Amino acid sequence: MSGGGETVIYYPNPWKLWLFLAICLGFAALGALMALTGWRMVPRDVVMVVVGGIGLVFFGACALAILYGALRRAPTLVLSPRALSFGDPTRANALSVPWSKLDGISLFGVAGQSMIGIEVADEEALLDRMTRGKRALFRANVRMGYPLLSIAQSAVAAPLDEVAETILHYRERYA
Repeated sequence: MSGGGETVIYYPNPWKLWLFLAICLGFAALGALMALTGWRMVPRDVVMVVVGGIGLVFFGACALAILYGALRRAPTLVLSPRALSFGDPTRANALSVPWSKLDGISLFGVAGQSMIGIEVADEEALLDRMTRGKRALFRANVRMGYPLLSIAQSAVAAPLDEVAETILHYRERYA
């Protein structure tokens, strides 16, 4: 976390990013090994080749995305007097929610991962500003009973309860 005047910036934990990168590379290598082993079998094991290939492509893509994020060193969350922003608010792909549109927050867990849920006043207006792929992912969260927006502990280096307190302070001050 770093602060510049009225703005608070949260960055991801770099050690967790490198750990996730190593895990993804390990699974990608396992997928490659699985596909190669299936290819060399006599007769060929098509299921092993397909499953291994899918694993290689999926975890390889995840590894590239994590590496890009780790090298770019972009913020995860930015709190400013104007809005709560996911990502760098100066970039076009950042998602910003004005404080007046933030209805509340909650702490919850998913599969052992602590999360902050963000409730917004007009979910459809926010969804309309997203790409089709992002919109589908966010709607899936809502269908599973989770808030539209959430922040995972793995996404910020600061303790999640501290982040939640800061969000509440900004909401009270700037809404």
